[in-house]
Amino acid sequence: MFSLENGECLFIFRGHRDIIHDMQFTSNDRYLYTVSADFDMKLWSIPENSNEYIDEDDSEKMCLRMNVNHPSYIYAIKIF
Repeated sequence: MFSLENGECLFIFRGHRDIIHDMQFTSNDRYLYTVSADFDMKLWSIPENSNEYIDEDDSEKMCLRMNVNHPSYIYAIKIF
């Protein structure tokens, strides 16, 4: 994830094994849902401190939930 202001890399979340088709932030911007061609949906916690850099090795502890039982690719997600 990159800063729109200066292009700086803020977070690297590692966990999907295939292309990510869609992502959506929750309304409070504290969580990010991602869906992928690896049949998984993941829920990521976004650090509250925007200066906190999360690298690939630390990203696993930011993944709060994952669904591995979907029978096919997941192309989109919509949170209401």
